[in-house]
Amino acid sequence: MTPEDQIDLLMESLTELELPDNEARAGWNIQAHEVMAAKRKLGIRLNISIRFTSGRNTHGTHSVRKAYNEDRYYHRITLSQNKNADSASETLWHEMAHAMQSEAWARASGKPPTKFYRLAYMNPAAKGAWGETYHMNKFEQHARDVANKNYKTKLVR
Repeated sequence: MTPEDQIDLLMESLTELELPDNEARAGWNIQAHEVMAAKRKLGIRLNISIRFTSGRNTHGTHSVRKAYNEDRYYHRITLSQNKNADSASETLWHEMAHAMQSEAWARASGKPPTKFYRLAYMNPAAKGAWGETYHMNKFEQHARDVANKNYKTKLVR
């Protein structure tokens, strides 16, 4: 990638990607240019906002939100800032896979992406057997596959 391409990508990321201002407690930073490349690779169209959490109960989360006083949606991803860089990168790939899934579902269904979790993810056809509704959920399995296939591309360093 040429320096000019890097500048263009950075300028694009300023409007499409919102990142924390500080490094994670574990000492890593989110790599904007890598996240933007992953966003394009996965076909994610909506803006992404990434926030840090303490991560006591989870490595990360994904949700789709409607922008305040605007008629647009964006992805909200949280990452535990206490995990090591490899774990955080894998989690970010996983959560970005959920972003991709929610957009694909919204396009196919004609429904807003904010309805993905309730109507698609929690649908009995998507959930695993009782007691395995997370690990056996088809959307979780797909997100793990995406993260596993892309683990060499580090989204945080």
